[in-house]
Amino acid sequence: MRSTVAIQCSHDRRRLSVSVVGSYLDQMVPTSMLRILDVYCGEGSLGVLLKASRPNAQVWGIDPSHLHAQSARKVLDRFLLGRLDGLSSLDLPEGFFDTILLHRGFEDVLDPAGVLSQLKRFLSPEGRIVLDLPNAASSTLISGLFEGRPSNGQGYTPISARLLLLDAHYRLLRQHSMGRTGNEAAEVLVRAAVALGLDGDRAREMLLTERIVMEVEPVMPIVD
Repeated sequence: MRSTVAIQCSHDRRRLSVSVVGSYLDQMVPTSMLRILDVYCGEGSLGVLLKASRPNAQVWGIDPSHLHAQSARKVLDRFLLGRLDGLSSLDLPEGFFDTILLHRGFEDVLDPAGVLSQLKRFLSPEGRIVLDLPNAASSTLISGLFEGRPSNGQGYTPISARLLLLDAHYRLLRQHSMGRTGNEAAEVLVRAAVALGLDGDRAREMLLTERIVMEVEPVMPIVD
């Protein structure tokens, strides 16, 4: 059984993720993209936002939680119970989706490059993935570790995120930094980084960014 703390962390991440992706919805998911897969969709909150701005959109959702299934089925065009590490067992149409949203749960995947590679076959010819990753260097994560709060899954830096794309043969189209919060703890960390010789602007960019949001598309691997 999951602990109350773990459940609360999961719910907090879901709310933050919907807020992050929702704020960039029209930029990252053009209105011409009408076949959308929301991975780890929860109760379908993001799907509701998508369908509100795209009445003709067909939004599918995947989530591992039986608790979310009933609500998600009411608001999405189709809901599948499953996990990212079990894509081969799901009834997903190949070459179908214009956009796949990976905005929660991806940091818990053991083989992220493998999952990204598998997702290619479900994308339409012009399809893309919106990938939302936690910033491993964020002040929130670092402060939480000092305070004894558990970290959920692995975080990424802009460099490690781009290396992941290279491993999975994806091209970066756009990148956004989200969730900057200039709190006192963050400023202490920034000053410490500057004292160690890091550029101030670079330190703020690194520490005050909560999420790294990338819009990516697959490329053919180079064969020697």
